[in-house]
Amino acid sequence: MKRLLTLRSVLQHPASRLAGLLLSSGLLAFSTQATTYPVTTTANAGAGSLRPAILDANADASATAANPHVVTCPLPTSSTSSGGKASRCGWLQNGSITIL
Repeated sequence: MKRLLTLRSVLQHPASRLAGLLLSSGLLAFSTQATTYPVTTTANAGAGSLRPAILDANADASATAANPHVVTCPLPTSSTSSGGKASRCGWLQNGSITIL
């Protein structure tokens, strides 16, 4: 005889209660911290410029939607960013560029 799997039966299973306890206590946690690549100069290339920050972010394969790479740029508010009509690879948020 097959047993009907319901939400109630899943929640009543001892393993579900243990997982819930571990998650709520912080003993079982998932990291969602972004990798940050700071941009400190407006130079076209070299240390602290946008070019190596993007290259470093692209070389790091750990980026996911839950763990994005963030390039922080202290640029003036009148700065322009162009992708050369390429498809969208990121978005601007609070002065940071997030690259997925």
